[in-house]
Amino acid sequence: MIMQSNTHKTTSNVMVAHMDTMKTFLMMQRDIMLAALGEEQAQLHTPSPQTFPVADKTSAVSYPEPQVVAYSDGFHTEAVPNSYSKRNGTAENLTNRNGHGHHPPIVQTVQLVPAPSKPVTKEHPAPATQGLVDQPAIMDALVNIVAESTGYPSEMIEPDLDLEADLGIDSIKRIEIVSVFQEQYPNLLTDEGMDDLIECKTLAEIVDFVAEQQAVGARVNFKRGGTDAPQHNYPFIRTITRFRANDLCEAQTILSYQGNRLLSNHTLGRHIACLDQTQHGLPIMPMTGTLEMLAEVTALVAVDQYIVGIKGATARGWLTVAGERAVRLLAQRVNATEIAAQLFVQEGANTKTIAEATFIVAEQYPQPASDLLPRAATPQPVEWASGSLYAQTGMFHGRGLQGVRSIDHLDADGLEATVVVLGRDELVTHATDTEMVLDPLFLDQLAQLSGFWGLKTFTPQTMVLPFHIEQLSLYRPMPAVAANEETRCIAQIRQSPNARTSADIDVWLPDGSLWLTVRGWQGRHFAMPQQLYEFCFMRRKTTRLSACTEDGQQTIDPADFPTAFFSSGGGIWCDVLAYVVLTAVERQSWWQLNLPPPHKLVWLLRRIVAKELLCRHLFVQEQLELAPADVLLTGDGVEFRPKILDEQARTLPTIIVSQQ
Repeated sequence: MIMQSNTHKTTSNVMVAHMDTMKTFLMMQRDIMLAALGEEQAQLHTPSPQTFPVADKTSAVSYPEPQVVAYSDGFHTEAVPNSYSKRNGTAENLTNRNGHGHHPPIVQTVQLVPAPSKPVTKEHPAPATQGLVDQPAIMDALVNIVAESTGYPSEMIEPDLDLEADLGIDSIKRIEIVSVFQEQYPNLLTDEGMDDLIECKTLAEIVDFVAEQQAVGARVNFKRGGTDAPQHNYPFIRTITRFRANDLCEAQTILSYQGNRLLSNHTLGRHIACLDQTQHGLPIMPMTGTLEMLAEVTALVAVDQYIVGIKGATARGWLTVAGERAVRLLAQRVNATEIAAQLFVQEGANTKTIAEATFIVAEQYPQPASDLLPRAATPQPVEWASGSLYAQTGMFHGRGLQGVRSIDHLDADGLEATVVVLGRDELVTHATDTEMVLDPLFLDQLAQLSGFWGLKTFTPQTMVLPFHIEQLSLYRPMPAVAANEETRCIAQIRQSPNARTSADIDVWLPDGSLWLTVRGWQGRHFAMPQQLYEFCFMRRKTTRLSACTEDGQQTIDPADFPTAFFSSGGGIWCDVLAYVVLTAVERQSWWQLNLPPPHKLVWLLRRIVAKELLCRHLFVQEQLELAPADVLLTGDGVEFRPKILDEQARTLPTIIVSQQ
């Protein structure tokens, strides 16, 4: 009892002090408001207290007209009951659907409204358009925040690492990180946006989300389509959805494997099937193809200007194209000489940034740079014969991208090569009489130079895939010469941390003039297991991923499929292997699998061993040569019923896969 009494007394004292504080605060607010209204001597007349009748369950409630509390300089203060609606001095019927009226409020609310005699208008300026965010700067800031919060070295924090699974950042720690980020960038997102940001699983997802929110914010007050959109004949631009002359352009396109020379010649995996030669590996748009799309939407903004350079070009994800894929492009002017561009795709409910770059524009091409690369004093040729480089090395590029004619010199510091300018006709078959802004075919051949160098410097099974360009400078238009003309390319290539290479390249024309330079063309190299490399890219008839035991069983060892490799690159190599061994029908099931990467790999290995057992059986019995992609499997993952594509009558045995 004593404790209750003391508690009650303490609570009363606190409430009294609180009421005194509020009274003082309200008096100060009254003085400030009266001074602002120009009536410093006016007295606040408080109306007599109003009491409102409790509504009857079936009848409407009537309220008296609100009292005028103060009037000054064009404004009057009005007491407005909640849900009040002037209809001849009566309120709205507050009866609900069940016939029960709502209890009216006991406390009146006070607000300022314009006086009818002196209307006051206030101009509301149009919201400022938000530009594209500096995504590399955002990523650097996030990496630093995570490093300080977790103690991890910043160089270990990769954009695609799972914050919880890989870095051990739980939901509480994630909220702390997002809060620090909000303090550093207070104007990037709304409170709702910050809540969504906490749900992102990787730093790359956070950066993509911020970029998309800013892109959405930039959509205010722009005409969509319409007659202001410029005419063009660029091959990738299908529809212009937003345009403002010399400032912003948004466009859409549909990518399809069929009729796209870049995609059909850039598949990871080749010689997929024996029966159907039209089957192909996983189509991936080369980085230079994304640069062409970004350049086209940029050119629509760069009125009376040439694209003379690119800086900070980054591929943030793989642009794989299984069937058709919609792409959104956005370019916005940063200043008189720079235009920022981004490429987005939709993945489920999320919009993902695949690529971005800043384009340098000018009214004329600049003079060549002076920091040029020296030629080798004593050329060291390689054993690869000119004209058959791709067949000898296993480079995956199709004939439409095979423009490196010879490697004239190769050592630990780089190489020199002869590269042909390929014809650009029918790059995209749906577009006729088109012109490209860049030359994605030739630029991809420059990227291949790091690939050839990696095959000699690392292992013969090393794949080097480009993802970033620090600076590309053009001194002549693209193309600068006719198709089939040869150029001389000098490349200095060096290894960088985290399985990366970085190349500087100079390209010389036949007349001895400098065409373009590239500085800091970075690629990530993947050391593939030898058997897997030969299976996907060399595809000899005897190459198998599984082995035959003495008792006639087929076995596959998961140790030959290292988890670290198949988890690298965002899991791209699982998709590559799936495309090589699965039929078109089975690929649909693959894309719909909702399993962790290790479980997806096991799902795939069970089907590989079953298919190769059947292929071996048919070859021994009937001399029938088949590839795994020729065999369709149905079943529960343990017992499979096989079917050879394009055959109906053949009876095949059931295949049972067990785990030892």
